[in-house]
Amino acid sequence: GYTATLDCRGYVYCNDGYLMGGGSGATGVIACWPNQLYDQKTGVCTYWQSVDTSECPKFDGSMMMPEATDSNANEERFFCGVSA
Repeated sequence: GYTATLDCRGYVYCNDGYLMGGGSGATGVIACWPNQLYDQKTGVCTYWQSVDTSECPKFDGSMMMPEATDSNANEERFFCGVSA
């Protein structure tokens, strides 16, 4: 199923612990809109204030400003349970 990136700025599709893709580019990351995070519990991108960021070990709250857009989805930061 879908799994949040470590910073919750996007998500990837995993199957049996392996990255299967889903997004554009080589990483397979599907980025959320600016100022949104992927909520693992509901399975959707939503406003960052509504997401339990304790589930996002690489989330840096200082990067999320309501008046600013975030063009960085941190595509290198995802985890499906299997290391390369």
